[in-house]
Amino acid sequence: MDKNFLAAVSTVVGTLVGGGILALPYAMSKSGFFYGLLMLAVVGIASILITLYTAELSLRSKRMHQLPILIGDSLGKKFKGLVLVLQF
Repeated sequence: MDKNFLAAVSTVVGTLVGGGILALPYAMSKSGFFYGLLMLAVVGIASILITLYTAELSLRSKRMHQLPILIGDSLGKKFKGLVLVLQF
């Protein structure tokens, strides 16, 4: 297996599991089980759709770019600025 691929996968998994393992029990206790489960499903589906959209933009681009550049090329300068602000 490629060393860079393994490093990328482990970084993504560590980021997802690390934040969720601390925040999820607290959020579920404050919102209630069913509402928390519903919100978890909605946010999970949104996350999958955004990831697939970003992957599609990356595949259509001929060069490697950062996310704001990909969004700017496909949706315009206003959305590029929005992504730049929301990333920080």
